[in-house]
Amino acid sequence: MKAFTQNVTSGTKRSRIPVVFVKLSAYLSSYIELIGGVLLILGVFVSWAYVLLAVNLIMVVLGFSFLQPLWDMKHVFPRMAMLAFLMVTPLDYDLFRLSALF
Repeated sequence: MKAFTQNVTSGTKRSRIPVVFVKLSAYLSSYIELIGGVLLILGVFVSWAYVLLAVNLIMVVLGFSFLQPLWDMKHVFPRMAMLAFLMVTPLDYDLFRLSALF
């Protein structure tokens, strides 16, 4: 995390983004992805996990767009496509979550 925040803050030196905001959003994004992934694996609060991950994806897109207006979508598009697929698929089709076993 330290190397990541240093890399991002080095790109924001010329802008007026506070370093505290960059560090907070980096840690927040990491924990949202961790908690959202665990919730999806366990199969609990799935709808809330989808919303949480979608908001996180929007936050990441806005952050990258602010740093570099024209950037490569190779990291965002697969996540967006997978999340959109999961959100439109009925929960009855999800047989691999742990709560479906009980």
